Amino acid sequence: MPFPENTPTPDDLPSLSAAEIAALPVELLAILQRELDERLKRDKAAKTRFDAGLAVRYATRAAEERQVSGKDTGTVRFDDGDFTVVADLPKRVDWDQDRLADCPSSEHLAQLAA
Repeated sequence: MPFPENTPTPDDLPSLSAAEIAALPVELLAILQRELDERLKRDKAAKTRFDAGLAVRYATRAAEERQVSGKDTGTVRFDDGDFTVVADLPKRVDWDQDRLADCPSSEHLAQLAA
């Protein structure tokens, strides 16, 4: 079923109330949902690619700045032209599951203390 030219698009949704969206024909809701899902998928892929580009551009410099600061992780700031780059590398905790399994439980420790 063709819709009129003034049919809302995903770009129009922020200006519509929830009640106005709810009142749209079910066929149009299905079309909008599919378009939004496609946009989200495309935008997520674009964000992933963009973040990879930033990593290629700044990872080495950020690592050098951390080394100069005596840091393995954390946030460093440096300039690139008129912009300040903020590069954050959070600490990653790696748990040794085998060693944790060998640790006494809190109940066991309480029995030992009694």
